[in-house]
Amino acid sequence: MQSMGMDQLREAMLPKTRGAWNLHEQFGETLDFFVMFSSVAGTIGSPGQANYAAGNAFLDALTFLRHQSGLPATSIAWGPWDAEGMAATPEVRRQLAERGMSPLAPSTAMHVLDRAIRRSTTPFAVMNVHWDALIGKMAGGGSSLLSEFRSAVGSKGQTQSGGGRDEKLFSMLSAASADERLKELERFVASSLADVMGIEVDAIETDQSLASLGLDSLMGMELRSKLEAQLGIELPMSALFDDPSVASIARVANEAFASTTKGTATASVAGDSVSVNGAAVKASPARVEPRSKPGIVSLGGSQGDGAPLFCLHPVGGDLRCYDSLARSIKGRPVYGLRAQGLHAGSTAHDTMEALVTDYTRIIRETYPEGPYSLLGWSTGGVFAYEIARRLQEQKQDIQSLVMIDSPLPVVFESVDLGDNAMFLVDLVEFANYFAGTSMEITYEQLHRLSEQDALDFVLRLSIDHGVLPAKTTKDYLERLINVCKQHVKILQGYQPPPSYLMVEMLRPEVTGLLTHATGHSFDEDLGWGKFVQLRLHQVSGHHFTMMTPPNVYSMSEKIAALLGEPSLPSL
Repeated sequence: MQSMGMDQLREAMLPKTRGAWNLHEQFGETLDFFVMFSSVAGTIGSPGQANYAAGNAFLDALTFLRHQSGLPATSIAWGPWDAEGMAATPEVRRQLAERGMSPLAPSTAMHVLDRAIRRSTTPFAVMNVHWDALIGKMAGGGSSLLSEFRSAVGSKGQTQSGGGRDEKLFSMLSAASADERLKELERFVASSLADVMGIEVDAIETDQSLASLGLDSLMGMELRSKLEAQLGIELPMSALFDDPSVASIARVANEAFASTTKGTATASVAGDSVSVNGAAVKASPARVEPRSKPGIVSLGGSQGDGAPLFCLHPVGGDLRCYDSLARSIKGRPVYGLRAQGLHAGSTAHDTMEALVTDYTRIIRETYPEGPYSLLGWSTGGVFAYEIARRLQEQKQDIQSLVMIDSPLPVVFESVDLGDNAMFLVDLVEFANYFAGTSMEITYEQLHRLSEQDALDFVLRLSIDHGVLPAKTTKDYLERLINVCKQHVKILQGYQPPPSYLMVEMLRPEVTGLLTHATGHSFDEDLGWGKFVQLRLHQVSGHHFTMMTPPNVYSMSEKIAALLGEPSLPSL
């Protein structure tokens, strides 16, 4: 939609919308049948065809309108037909197969049509579908509309994703020259990006800014995790957040690959072992990951038998604070809950009840049988606590609840959500703490500007200091600020209910920075002692640096030890 002009929108959408509406108005109550041929594009989406999808969704909606008026209407969202239709060419058939669909035989389709027009029914879709392939290609695993079909992709909401290194690809890249390897990596990055975003690989230009395709920070983290796992390399955060393209990511991956394989004499597979530099290492089984869903993103971790670790975002919804930690966790996958409201068209949670209900559902759909391990840094710990309470109320097993320097919500009691200028100043100061930047901004500067000019000023300042990517739009910044406000509003109205949960509270050696940043003084237990049972653990760093190297490495070892201990004490 961002790159689509009005002429393109009208060309595909108006013949459907105006044509159907004219027929609806012209014939009134004189018809026995009113049959519309819609498309599955309007039901499950079609990458690059938002205009076509919208036109078909209009036909489905018109069915409901006519039914409300007592008029006949049938709308069938057809999948591709065989023979002379759009699915006739071998290339189109190949693309359809990759998306999990095969063309419908005309005789089958006509039989369905004959049955459909004999009854006035709500819109429905007809397609020859392979659910595992279809849902696997859709961004976030598809909408909730398809939730009942996700069982086709594996038990316990999981799928064998082959999360370990792709040995065939690794060997091929190792044998290639630097130039050949770069070209192969460009193809691999483009293919991986298409999987993450749910788009066709042919729609991606090598030098195209990925921001123009709609890649956001969470998708960037998911892409990075996918590339690192299958290539067996480590990519710096900047590779995915400094206005990346397929070409730029491939260049960084090429350098990382060359560094990883430098001096490696052989890499051969023999039975269940992989020989590298003459040392035999037992090959791990393919990593098992919870199915990608709209509300969850892979942050890292590694293959193993451990239950997933679910991380809760702090105020604002940014999960990048967990990047170094997630990459240091071994033996289990690490996932983050996506904040609503950061993506265009989504609405931020505005109550704790709504947030907890949504996140608890996503966690249980992802890992239905538990046990559950939750973690939250700063205010993310508050969200993790309330979700753990909800899971406990649902008689679920809480294996571990880890809160990392999480103050009580009282720190937000003095925040004036109605003063936009002061709220922006507070956000900039917080960004300075976390990013280690020195953005200078005063209340007086922003107060005399209009709201839009103030946003422009903060956006330029954040991009100039590397806090936000160069292609960040003002629309995104507005959404980010609104999410921050909604989260603060949630926390202002929240008092933790007591529970029997055992909380593992990690506190940094340097405690004064949290007081300096919030203006509040704290007891050693940050006030949680009257609500839960606590075990306090000290780690290196301060509130912000404890989440970054090198401090995060020792903290990850501490967390790994805690994850095996239950959070429900014996009574």
